[in-house]
Amino acid sequence: MYRAYLLALALTVVALVVRLPLLAPLAGIQPFATFYLSVALSAWWWGTRPGMVAAIAGLIAGTFFFLEPRLTFDAENLFPIVVYLFLSTTFIALIRQARKSESASAATHPPSPRPGGR
Repeated sequence: MYRAYLLALALTVVALVVRLPLLAPLAGIQPFATFYLSVALSAWWWGTRPGMVAAIAGLIAGTFFFLEPRLTFDAENLFPIVVYLFLSTTFIALIRQARKSESASAATHPPSPRPGGR
């Protein structure tokens, strides 16, 4: 039952590990870049709630490790946080709608038989 949530958290940890070596080259630019992918993949593979878990975990990790001043939570970083939350929520909503459309389409249009009877 909780497997999807644990996998979403694991994917967020992978995103953090990928982002850490880019700390110096990106120097405060795009603190949440790799977390967008973890949110989108979690939402696609495991659903809306695991996507939200990945978004919240990415928010905490990105704020703590990549926004100045590092290793703190500071109110000055409100704009990048709001942008991250907006984009993450948008990704999750779009993926949810795509999955709903896909399942509705599959229910109303069963696969056609193959030619030749196979």
